[in-house]
Amino acid sequence: MRHAAWLLGILPAGILFATISSAPEPPRTLHVNREDPTCRGQAPCYPTIQAAVDAAEPGDTVRIQAGAYPEQVSIRGKNVFADAGEPDRILIEADPAAAAGSVVITGASAQCSDGFAVRFQESKFVTLRGVAIASAGDPVTALLGGDQNEANHIERIRLVGHGRPECNRGAPPTPRDPKLRGS
Repeated sequence: MRHAAWLLGILPAGILFATISSAPEPPRTLHVNREDPTCRGQAPCYPTIQAAVDAAEPGDTVRIQAGAYPEQVSIRGKNVFADAGEPDRILIEADPAAAAGSVVITGASAQCSDGFAVRFQESKFVTLRGVAIASAGDPVTALLGGDQNEANHIERIRLVGHGRPECNRGAPPTPRDPKLRGS
C-alpha cells in the first residue's frame, strides 16, 4: 500500500514534467558576425549568414551584425511542413541597432549567371529585411522551386553597384516574382 501511495505521489510530477518538456521551444535569435566570434557578447553566434540560416528553425530570427559578408546565402527547405504559417516565419535581418546600409552581402560578383547574393529555394514564410546587396552577380536574388515557395518577403533591401556591362543586363536586377512580396 505504501508503494501505491508513493507511486501516486510521483505520477502527477512525472506527467507535469512530461508536459513541460514536450512544449515547443520559444523562437531564438541567432546572431551573425564574421569578424567577432562572440557577436559582441550575443549567443548563439555564427561566423556566416549561411551557417545561421541553416540552423534557423520555425519562428527564429537571424540577426546580422554590421559588416561585409562575401557569401551566397541559400535559403532552402525552410518551413516546408504542411501547416506552416505566419507564426513560423523566419526573419533574416540586418541588426536594427546597426546603421542603415552597414550590413552588406556581396554574393558572387565575378559571375554573370548564378552570381546571386540570396536564393530562396523551396521555402515558406521567410523574410529578408534591411540588408544591402552590393556588387553581386546576376541575378541578385533568385527564387527556385516554383510552387514550393510561399509567402516569402523581401523588405527594405538596398541594391548597390550591380549589372556588369559584359553580362548584357540593362534592367535593374530586382526580384519580380509574384510569390515575393515587396519585389
